[in-house]
Amino acid sequence: MPLVRELDPGSSPLAFFGAELRRARSAAGLSQEQLGQRVGYSAAQVGKVETGERAPSQDFAKRCDQALPDANGLFVRICALTQRWDGGYPSWFAEWVEAERRAVSLCCWEPLLVPGLVQTADYAHALFEAWRTAAGGRRVSLSRRRHRQSRAA
Repeated sequence: MPLVRELDPGSSPLAFFGAELRRARSAAGLSQEQLGQRVGYSAAQVGKVETGERAPSQDFAKRCDQALPDANGLFVRICALTQRWDGGYPSWFAEWVEAERRAVSLCCWEPLLVPGLVQTADYAHALFEAWRTAAGGRRVSLSRRRHRQSRAA
């Protein structure tokens, strides 16, 4: 039997949508795989929406309403809430969150920092020294960080 993650429907509109989707799917006697086949999405997508890891699209909500007629159109009605909710992100980040929802891939340009995998050791040391000073003198092990990056690359 697969592990079923507990949901807190009151924590966010995404969690509420997911909990309602799981409730309706279970009431219909369907697995995530079976619902996914009915709505034209993968079981993984169904699972991520159920756990609130991914926001449902309007199309996904509409197809769930069609596949689960006992829900009486609930998913399309509450989908709008999941799209408007800022998820606790700062207001300046809202455009990026919306871009992530629509994007196939994302690129970003950072004029002030060099991304970690292309940093030189001297540059990384300077960043950590500045950070350590700002953080009240806490030591950071650059060698462990560089080792993790070389394994990831």
